[in-house]
Amino acid sequence: YGSAQDNVIVSGWGDDTVDGAGGSDTFRITGNTTTGFQGYDTYADTGTAGTDKIVALGTGDVDIGFKGNFGATGGIEVIDASGATGNV
Repeated sequence: YGSAQDNVIVSGWGDDTVDGAGGSDTFRITGNTTTGFQGYDTYADTGTAGTDKIVALGTGDVDIGFKGNFGATGGIEVIDASGATGNV
């Protein structure tokens, strides 16, 4: 979980619930279903300030696993795939 500051959040293996709270937060995602998929995560950002984003990073494909209701009302404004060299 994040704080009122700008946080970089990396979830672990398995299904996680991650919340950036306040600030402009970055949720880092790596791995894919072939080489180490990390699980289906529930993303939220309960803060009201800043721009929050999910960033896919890695060589090759990166799979982002969403769990629950995901959408703009969850507080994530950007999904950035520019850090992955394959498909996202």
